[in-house]
Amino acid sequence: MEGAGFRVAACVEIDEDCRSTLALNRPSWRADRRYGDITRLGAEDILSAARMVSGEAALVTGGAPCQPFSLMGKQEGTACDDGNLFLHFMRVVRELEPAGFVFENVQGMQSRHRPVVAAIVAAGEEAGYRVSARVLNAADYGVPQRRKRLIVLGLRRCRATPCPAFPWPTHAESPDEFVGRYAEKGFEVPRPLSWNIVSECFGDIPPEEFEREDCKCMGVSSLMRERISYIRPGTRDNFKVLPDSLKPACWRSGKHQGNDTFGRLAPDAPAVTIRTCGYHPMKGRYIHPVEDRGLNTVEMARLQGFPPAWRFHGGLISVGRQIGNAVPPPLALVIGRAMACQMVAR
Repeated sequence: MEGAGFRVAACVEIDEDCRSTLALNRPSWRADRRYGDITRLGAEDILSAARMVSGEAALVTGGAPCQPFSLMGKQEGTACDDGNLFLHFMRVVRELEPAGFVFENVQGMQSRHRPVVAAIVAAGEEAGYRVSARVLNAADYGVPQRRKRLIVLGLRRCRATPCPAFPWPTHAESPDEFVGRYAEKGFEVPRPLSWNIVSECFGDIPPEEFEREDCKCMGVSSLMRERISYIRPGTRDNFKVLPDSLKPACWRSGKHQGNDTFGRLAPDAPAVTIRTCGYHPMKGRYIHPVEDRGLNTVEMARLQGFPPAWRFHGGLISVGRQIGNAVPPPLALVIGRAMACQMVAR
């Protein structure tokens, strides 16, 4: 959002390590424990921290915890406390009256929990906003990762305000096919770039980056290394190619295992979705493309599109969680620019 021209005036974050990371990179954001729990903060608290009055903010952005809505989890939805935090986001929007808002969550909210999306849209419209909701793929905006996320945009209604528009894709899996689909319908559209891929992303990382204090990597035991040795580089191999003697019981039964379990990243394509456990080879297609190890946190951060200068506070599990839970900055950038253009146009 900074790259799109917005200035962060206030920040609410409940996780202590996340706050420390924010303080490390952006001391002026004042991300301290007083502004941690959104359920305990009123509009006056946030406005005081931002030194603003209601109606002055340009944008409120946020992402409620995705675990209740993720297709990988228990899918508890609104049956758990975290599943209702979107209501507090919309409360903040209603009370702060910004010119616009951006809400993010996993694709599963749109596919399996559509009433929640409908509730967000209805709450935004009731508060005086025109609202649009769509699932975007981060790979279509230059992120070297296939990552589909629900984005909800709101613009404060005035006169004939149209529903907010989403940014046009800057990248495509097949640029020629992308342009051709529109040409068949009589439309001439800008030709996007090809998707960014893993090998190019990793090739841009200077070796000294792996010496950083916040470069964390899961240790590889002799058993893990032997398992990985069966996963050939450049293939779609997964846990199924291992001899049964090397498989844990859950892999031998084949229950609840997908085709990406214990696979290598494909070097010539965007990465699979980087989740909070992206450093763990057994949690997905998270084995390094050619080396016999899992991903380190520097590689995870680059696959998410974090700038090289960004630093993380915490241990391996915490840093992995921060990276995996984040909105890829290049995706946030194009969304921010789209919102800024539509605000100016009004």
